[in-house]
Amino acid sequence: MDFRAALDGIVAQPDGTLTPFDACSGDSAADVRNYRFRPLAADEHDAYDALVRASFSEARIFSESFLPDARTRRYGVMHIEDGLVGTCSFRDASKNEQLADHLAEHLSVPPRRIWEVNNFAVAPDHRNGTASALLLFGCALSGHRSGVDALAGVIRSTAIPALTNFGLVPTYHEPLHVLGRPDVCDFISFYDTKEEESVMYLRERAARFFYSAHVMYQIRAHARTVKSAG
Repeated sequence: MDFRAALDGIVAQPDGTLTPFDACSGDSAADVRNYRFRPLAADEHDAYDALVRASFSEARIFSESFLPDARTRRYGVMHIEDGLVGTCSFRDASKNEQLADHLAEHLSVPPRRIWEVNNFAVAPDHRNGTASALLLFGCALSGHRSGVDALAGVIRSTAIPALTNFGLVPTYHEPLHVLGRPDVCDFISFYDTKEEESVMYLRERAARFFYSAHVMYQIRAHARTVKSAG
């Protein structure tokens, strides 16, 4: 099974178009085709805010300032059965000269359009798997399709290894402490969404990850069936 074609359809185009669930859905709980990444409508904002508040409160770093304002575009990962299971937001940071100068040291061309990514949160039952990966992939592909030069955000040092598997680039600087924990280091990371090679790498990594997750789920399900039959 090749997930590459499906990946384009499950991440919304700039006009909001994406493949409906009834036209393309998967056959396992780990199948990425059971998810969609899209902008959220106004009547979905309360659910978005609730998931962000719960996730960051669980990590003991929540602040009301984390919630989106009028300049923020809310996005979410929707599951075919469970509804909203992941959140993130985009905010135009093109006029942030400090951020632009920092990214210019790492990109081949100084960025003109930058989106800041915030509110990366996943419901407990969907963490560390397909939903988390689709959030990363959806953010990067959405930025690329919209002509953004780079996506940037602050992440915990402990999350860096997992996120770099999808092409996220952590930048070296003096550790920050902006996510509410003075004992944990935070770092600016980015996606180079303008460079075509970077986007090709992202697509390939995503296709391999989603395919692997699907196959491993099937193997575990088969093993459970054999064990129960014996």
